[in-house]
Parts: sequence; C-alpha cells; structure tokens
Amino acid sequence: MAASKETAKVKVIIVGGGIAGLTLANALQHGDTEYVLLEARDKIAPQLGASIGLRPNGSRILDQLGCYDDIMNLTDPIEFTASHRPDRSLMRPPTDAFQLVQARANYCMCFLDREAVLQVLADHIRDKDRILLTKRVRSIQHRADGVVVACEDGTSYHGDVVVGSDGVYSRVRQEMWRTANETSPGEISQREQESMTAEYKCLFGISEPHADLPSHHFDVTYTKDLTPIVITGKDERAYWFLIARMAEKYRMGNIPRFTRQDAQVFAEEHLDVALAPEGKKTYTLVALEEAYFSNWTWGRFALLGDSVHKMTPNMGSGGNCAIESAATLANALHELATHPREQLPTVQEVEKALHQYQQIRNLRASSTVRMSNYITRLHAVRSFKEKIVAYYVMPKAGDLLVDLASLSWIGATRIEHLDLPRRSFGGTMPFNPEQGLGRSENMVSRALLSTPLLALGIYHLRVLNRFVPRQAIQAAVKAGYLSLGHAPVRLWERFYRIPVLDQTWRGIVTLFLPSVMGFDPASKLQLSTALADFGTVYAIILIESARRANALTPMRI
Repeated sequence: MAASKETAKVKVIIVGGGIAGLTLANALQHGDTEYVLLEARDKIAPQLGASIGLRPNGSRILDQLGCYDDIMNLTDPIEFTASHRPDRSLMRPPTDAFQLVQARANYCMCFLDREAVLQVLADHIRDKDRILLTKRVRSIQHRADGVVVACEDGTSYHGDVVVGSDGVYSRVRQEMWRTANETSPGEISQREQESMTAEYKCLFGISEPHADLPSHHFDVTYTKDLTPIVITGKDERAYWFLIARMAEKYRMGNIPRFTRQDAQVFAEEHLDVALAPEGKKTYTLVALEEAYFSNWTWGRFALLGDSVHKMTPNMGSGGNCAIESAATLANALHELATHPREQLPTVQEVEKALHQYQQIRNLRASSTVRMSNYITRLHAVRSFKEKIVAYYVMPKAGDLLVDLASLSWIGATRIEHLDLPRRSFGGTMPFNPEQGLGRSENMVSRALLSTPLLALGIYHLRVLNRFVPRQAIQAAVKAGYLSLGHAPVRLWERFYRIPVLDQTWRGIVTLFLPSVMGFDPASKLQLSTALADFGTVYAIILIESARRANALTPMRI
C-alpha cells in the first residue's frame, strides 16, 4: 500500500558522531528530516587529546545552526602567526595575518578542544533520543526498499539513506564497496580502494596554560622532515603538534597504528625540540592518512568527512571541510525529503540526490585536500623547491598566505534551508560561491576579452598618424602646443580648463622655475606640467609598492 504524503518521510541513518555526523544531524533537524545517529563510543564527546581549528567556512555554518556563539565562549581568536627557522630564529616579525582574515570574513580563526565542539553540537540536538551510543556497525544490507544497518549489540535500524561519517577507517565505506562490487563488479576499482596513503605521522596533544608562551599565537617551525606547531588558545592553553616524515610511504592495508608506548618513545626521541611546556594534559601519536576517493556515494550509501576526503592537519582544514560537506549533504537530503510524493523515494531518486551532493562539493573539497597536503610538505621542507619557498619566498610574501586562506573560505557552502546570519555580511570580503578554490580567473580569457580595447588603441594611433603628419606633431610639442584636431592649444594655457587654476599654475611655474633645462618659456611650462602629473603617479607607485598586499607583485619593483 502506498504511504500517504504525511507518512512518506525519508529517514536517514548517520553512522558516526564526530564533527561531520553531528553537524549533519543538526542541519537535518532544522529541516524536519527524520534521522538517527549511531555512535560506536559510549560518550559523544570523549577527551582524546584532539583539537580543532575553526575557519570562516566552518564557522558560518555553525552560526546558521545556532552553535557559533556557544563555541566562541570557549575559545579566543588567534591573532598572530610566527614562522621560525630550524634554530628557532624568526623568519620575519610575527604578523597579524589572522586579524586580517577576521576583518575580511567577520569570523575569526580559533583553536579549541575537539570535545568542546562535539559537546556544543550535541547540546543543540533537540531530541536527544536520536543519538544512540555504543552502536558499533557490523553490517549494512542494501535493499530496493531501503537499507538495514545491523549493530554488534544485536540491534538493527531501517532507513532510506545511510551516511558514513565514521572516520578514516569507515565501516560504512567498506560496506559500500562490498555491496557495489557484489552488484556491479569493478564499478569501484581496486586502485581506488587502495589509494589511501600515509607519509607523515603526528604526535599531538594539549597542555595546561603556560605564561611563557605568547598569547593567541600560531607558531610553526620549518625544519627538514620535522614540523613543530604550537597554538595558544584561551587562557594560554597550548595545542601542539610534532609532525615527522616516516621512513617510507605506506599504502592502505599497511598504514601503521601506534600505541601509547610508541608515542612515549617518539616524544623522548625529540626532547630537544622546542614545542610545548611541561605539564602535558594528554597526547596521541597517529599516522596522517591522505585520501580523496572518487566515489562518495553508491545507491543509498553516502560518505562524509574523513571517510571520503582525509587531509593532513597543518592547514587546519579537515574539520571545516567536513562541516561544509555535511551542510551540502543536508541540502540534498532536505530537497529529497521535502519533495512532494505519495511513497518513499526510489533508489534512483536517492542516487540522483546523493550524486548532486558529490558534484557540488567535488571542486572545493579536492582543492582543499591538495592545498592542505602541500602545506604539510612545505612546513617539512620536503624538497629543494619547498626549501626555496619556505626560507626565501614566504618571508617576503606579505599577505600571500592570507590570500590563499581567503580562497579556501570565500566560496563556502551554506545550509540552504536556513537563513544566513547577519554576522556573515559584515566582512570586507563577502562570501561568494562563484569565487575561491578551483574558481580562479583564466588569464588567457581575460586577455582575449581586453583585445577589442587594444585594437581600438592601435586603430586610434593609425588614424592619428594618417591625418596629422609626424613632423607636425613633433613641431607642435616642441613649441608647447598640443594638436587637438585642427585647433592647436597651448598645454600650459589650458591645462585645468579653469581660468583661475590655469593662471595660478602659470604663476607658480614662472616664480619657482625660472629655468628648466634651458628650455624656452613654453617648453618650461609644458615640462613642469608633465612633471606635476608624473609626480602624482610616482607617489602612488611608491605607496603601493610599500603595501604588504603587493608583495611578490610587479608593484614591489
């Protein structure tokens, strides 16, 4: 029997209660979409020593969900950034780059405990019964009428869509690959299934407040194959990372897992590294997986966050990228759930909605992964090229990093069924979906568009040479005249075309420049006028060349 429009509600099963899963749950509840969230752990916000950096693209979405102010009460903006050489000397004085980001976006860059953000997101779930703990997924059955998610405790849940936000070693992703290969062998290639790699490992942790650390700072040291990063948050609480290149590049299936003892040994090997103060609260050693899978969806499956786009932490983009993907998936699911129908959506309708989610996110997510993973190699001075950029280009780069960061958030996704916060309109560089990563202007196209103006200028010169002989132009200029059609006019007599100003200028020139390179009076005035014009232009050039925003541009010359 076909369900009525009132009872034909799409139900989403979210597997994983991390940043991505809880963001999706919050977005779905605002769209009145049915969902249940299954979390394998017994706590929704465990303390694992992890931190998260929030950037404008993630913060605007959290603001739409009503979570941003609660999060900002737990942290402070990062205000300064400093880059160090291996001997800890500064490459350049600390910059206010993060303050510039805040001025542009009206959202700050900040760091805080990951568990704190998880708790705020969980607190904003209205119906707490939708969050189910200790629900580790065992298997997923994909059927024509929906999906059945079976858990290790013997319970099972039926829905129309299953979303895998269960991390880098996603069980949902494994089940999606298994189902796809059973139904359509080879549709998801073995190469893709083995494409995840790990070249770096990271010891990360949180330390208690320490007065000796600079306040509200982001400090990174550019050292060959070893990158110390220290961020001071609210009340001088320190978040630190020690990222090292491993002996080899591992592929999926062989990526190492580290124990507590491994972490302790690694820390003892690098006691000479100026990193974080004593009094460490907690720390963990992990391999830094890197992956960008081609298939985000299949049938009624959808992948989200680290399960589909995993990046290194140096740029602080992983959590924000997951938040954006959750918002985009929420948009697709909201449209699917609110489409008028007398029965639940077919597999084809679900596939269409989920493919739209990947299509929208693909450009920004792939660009973010590439940029983030490159920044890791830049910090670690991976090769001679990175050495040149790190030690010689970046210290002279002005606001180049801020400009790159701006590209990473300006085209960010929003939750379409929620109003935009007033705060998001207050920056000097407003959000714009047509700009940002992957949407840079094509310089060839821009040059082609300007071709008509160039042609017009060339045509004008040809006409001028045709009707006014070159000798006549040279004679007129030498005598202090400018030929305007057939009526020569002295330049110095009609410069401003305002009698009082022209007479004043003529008097100044006569009084203060009695002799200009031995020219006749008319030439003196003409040359003085030209110098006045050029002086203004030259002053502008000098000012612009000193602006830090014009570093590494022709204006600097």
